Amino acid sequence: MRLRHLLALAIAVSASGCGGNALEFRVETDFEVPKSVQTLEFHIGGAGLVISDRDDGDARIDVVGTVVAVSLEDEVEARFGEDYVATPRFSISEDGLVGKFEPPALPEGLELHVDSSLILQLQILVPPGIALRLYSDAGRTRIQLNGHVGDAEVIADGGGELLLRNCEGHVSGRYGDGNLQAFDHRGSLDLHTGKGKIWARIAEIGPQGIRLRADTPSLICFLPEDAAFDLDAKTIMSRGGKVGVICSAFDLPVERVHSSHPEDASRGEVLGHRAQGQVRGGGPLVDLQVQFGHLSVTKTEP
Repeated sequence: MRLRHLLALAIAVSASGCGGNALEFRVETDFEVPKSVQTLEFHIGGAGLVISDRDDGDARIDVVGTVVAVSLEDEVEARFGEDYVATPRFSISEDGLVGKFEPPALPEGLELHVDSSLILQLQILVPPGIALRLYSDAGRTRIQLNGHVGDAEVIADGGGELLLRNCEGHVSGRYGDGNLQAFDHRGSLDLHTGKGKIWARIAEIGPQGIRLRADTPSLICFLPEDAAFDLDAKTIMSRGGKVGVICSAFDLPVERVHSSHPEDASRGEVLGHRAQGQVRGGGPLVDLQVQFGHLSVTKTEP
């Protein structure tokens, strides 16, 4: 099995940091993907995943890396035992349309996130053109997608990081907190982070447009210099009364947004800033919002 152009993405787990209750297992496996499968679902907790499209045309998932088993109370050897096999699981839905990737099963009697947890550090190759859905409801999740062609959805309630490199298609990401980055994306993008920064360089705007939301504190979006689109960029006042600023390289005026309440209006209170209008005759909507801090819309050369 050869894995090319993968950037290592590691989550460090030390024996001292886990009270000596950590075991690391080496993983190297693969799964056949039936032709009927249209979507791959990844149900993960705390994880670091690097996912890339295959370049050999095989309908198969290749997985290499490590699984770290952690016992939150007792000695991990006693919890997991000598015969524990840390192999991820893969199953197909009854209708044959969805392939589901899950962490290894815990030994009988253990409950995930209550008395034990598994941390995945994996590099994964998937068939190109297939849709991806990644869900994490606990733990920090770091996802990197390399050159994926096809739609993708990432939801990480526990936060973490998302990195997209040279992907093509409609990608959406929802993180409780953490930084989200996209390099040379072709297609539509819909990203939101509760606490963190968004940095996106768009090579081509898809028909569904671009929608980026960062509650704090910075959002930077690079758009093709020759692109035609509708821009709606805005900042809103934070609970602490701070108002963000907008810098736009596309010659659209930045206006102050005032309160509609008569008393606030009389004081000239500013609730935010907004840059709105058509660029090169208009096109897909580029909808950007940051609560406070800095919002920048700039140009990349064609």
